[in-house]
Amino acid sequence: MRDSPYVLSRNFIGKIRMKNGQYTEALEDFRLSGDKVNYGKTFESLRYQFLQKYFYVIVISAAVLFILLALLIKKSRKFISNLQAKLWKQ
Repeated sequence: MRDSPYVLSRNFIGKIRMKNGQYTEALEDFRLSGDKVNYGKTFESLRYQFLQKYFYVIVISAAVLFILLALLIKKSRKFISNLQAKLWKQ
């Protein structure tokens, strides 16, 4: 069983770290204090920061994968139709 001063101090330290932008450390403090509400808010802030940092990388990667998949489907359809034409000639 956790004692109350430990939980309160961890929770307070977590709030300070969250305000300072130290989201990873704040997550650990909120996890140790058992504060699910502030843990969720901190995780949301961390996720938002991650998406801001890597948004263009994610969008460009998704576009490249979509184009490659479309080209692969087009090539495979062409290959299958050529293969069917060869088989019907025999």
